[in-house]
Amino acid sequence: MAVPFFSVVIGALNAAATLPATIAALHEQTFTDWEAIVVDDGSADDTPGIVRRYAGADPRIRLLHASSRGVSAARNDGIAAAAGAWLLFLDADDTIFPDALDAWHRAIEAEADVDAWCGGWVRVAPGGDVVTHEQWPITPDMFPVLARLSAFPIHSCVVRRSIVFRSGGFDVGYITCEDWDLWQRLARAGARFGTIASDVARYHMRPRSASLAARQMLVDGLRVITTGHSAAPRPRFASDICAGRRGCCSVTAPTRDRSSISWQANGRPTSIPASSLTQSSDRRPSDAAPVLLPGATSGRQSRRSFPGSSGHSRSEPAPGCWRDACSWLSHDRSSSTFPKRHR
Repeated sequence: MAVPFFSVVIGALNAAATLPATIAALHEQTFTDWEAIVVDDGSADDTPGIVRRYAGADPRIRLLHASSRGVSAARNDGIAAAAGAWLLFLDADDTIFPDALDAWHRAIEAEADVDAWCGGWVRVAPGGDVVTHEQWPITPDMFPVLARLSAFPIHSCVVRRSIVFRSGGFDVGYITCEDWDLWQRLARAGARFGTIASDVARYHMRPRSASLAARQMLVDGLRVITTGHSAAPRPRFASDICAGRRGCCSVTAPTRDRSSISWQANGRPTSIPASSLTQSSDRRPSDAAPVLLPGATSGRQSRRSFPGSSGHSRSEPAPGCWRDACSWLSHDRSSSTFPKRHR
């Protein structure tokens, strides 16, 4: 089989009810040079059997088995097995539009210096009705935005496999917000973002345990925000994808102990094993284009979050940032683009 242009990594856990639609969306693509790597994270239903049946009929589809280590580890396994130069992370209960890969391919061919291409997305209600059309204004340097908020769903963006390797992949310490953390690290390291005007992704809204997800998103989201505003060098998490496989030796385990702090919602430090860390650049949000969380206060004025809005641009969060972040994550989740929990 020839090396594909895109590798689509699908983490799946008990996804028998939704995975066929996700794979069908790939079969509908007008651009056909892709592979799909479905990583089954210990499903108790027929998810592996479904993938085997599709793989038997289409050699572009492969099944990998994980061991219930969570969505980040499952995606890292998929990244390690990927052959394509560009990656798309697609959840097993979401879909993309038929011309999505073609739109991304045309953009990539037109501009060689862009590392991640983001398109628009729609929210789809359980009954199939499109609820909203959304697209964040993308700029080449997205770090000032990503230091403060999650700007787009994971499957509305394709990214160079090489820079994901160099970043160490997904941080397995996150339960939610792991994609936001990855985008933030890539932007901090200098990745250039580009935009596609058309809608590429469908975000399917499904009933789930919202209270538990919201609580975890609050903890993880504040950790990502604090990291984005930190003056300390941002650690990168060397995972299995960088264990010498597929020529990915640019990120290796450190030769001496390094310490790292991750901040939880209460502001107390939690140690991360030093053996899993490598060092990255000491970059903080630029003074040029500060962006506040939706509803966050800057001094005495409250405003929505838009690129280029005025407000605090110090290394610390703006006054009231944590309080307003709590309110936003807990009560305004319908307007956020935090990822759904891995199911």
